[in-house]
Amino acid sequence: MDAPPKIIDRAGALDALSSALGMPVIAVVAGWAGERRVDFGEDALRAFLHVFDAELAHQGAAKTDEVAIFLVGRGGFPEFAQGICRALRGRKIRATALIPAQINATFTLAALGMDKRLMHPYAALGAYDLPALGGARGKPPRQAHHTRQLLGRLLGKTGAQSSPDAPIQGSAELELSTTMLGPHLALDAAQLNALGIASQLANPQQAALIWQLYEFYEQAFQVLHPAVPRYTESEIGDEVEFSPAMELTGALIEGAQRTFVYELDTARPDPESGMLDGAWNW
Repeated sequence: MDAPPKIIDRAGALDALSSALGMPVIAVVAGWAGERRVDFGEDALRAFLHVFDAELAHQGAAKTDEVAIFLVGRGGFPEFAQGICRALRGRKIRATALIPAQINATFTLAALGMDKRLMHPYAALGAYDLPALGGARGKPPRQAHHTRQLLGRLLGKTGAQSSPDAPIQGSAELELSTTMLGPHLALDAAQLNALGIASQLANPQQAALIWQLYEFYEQAFQVLHPAVPRYTESEIGDEVEFSPAMELTGALIEGAQRTFVYELDTARPDPESGMLDGAWNW
C-alpha cells in the first residue's frame, strides 16, 4: 500500500483523516509536559459542544450519525469525559475514539465511553482514575471514588454493584485503575480486547494519517512540549533576566469548522507552585 501524500498543514491532516474514515473528526488535545495546568472544566466542555454542533451543522442534508474523537492528553477532569459522552448519546451519534499514543485519566474515560476505539500501534490506555495534573485547584473530594462510579455508568452498569452477567466491566474497573497501573503504565489494544473492551488497531493507511496529525500537534502547536522559561541566567551571580510574556498553547479542541485554544499565561505563574495557568480563548 502506498504511503499517504504528505500534508503540509494541520487542517489538511485533519481533513485527510476525516475523508479516510468517512466521518467528521474532532480533536481534543492537551499538553502535559512541564509545569502547566490545563482546565478541562465547564469552559472546555462548552468549547467541545460548540465544535461538535458546528461539525453536525456543516453536514447539511448529508447528516451523519458518526463522529471520530481524536484524543491526546493526560490528567483527570472526569466531568469533561462525562459531558462528551452525554452529548454524543443525547444527539444519538456513534463515536469512535481515535488514540494515537498513550493517554490516561479523562482521556481514557472518554475513550471507554465511546462506541469504538481505533488505536495506532503505539497507543495505549492508562489509568482512568488519576487526578488532574499539576495539583489543579478545586479538585473535588473523593474524585477517585466518583470516577469509578462514572466508569461503571459509561460501561453500561446500572448500579454500584456489578451484575452477575457483567464480569468484564468489573475487571476493567480494576485492571485500568491506578491500583494496577500506577501513573505510568497502560494497556494496548490486545490487552483491552482481552478485558472485553473492543479495540481495533488502525490499518497502515489509517495509522499513517493518525500519526501525521499527531505530529502536527506535537511539533507545530507546542501542546506536548514543556513551557518555555521566561527567564535566562544573568551574568550577575544568582540573578535572572525575564523575557516578555509570550503566547503558549496548553490545549485545543477543534474540528474542520471551529477551533478553541487554551492559552497559558506565561507572565504570571502561580506564586506557590510555579505552575502556569491559563484560559480558554473564546
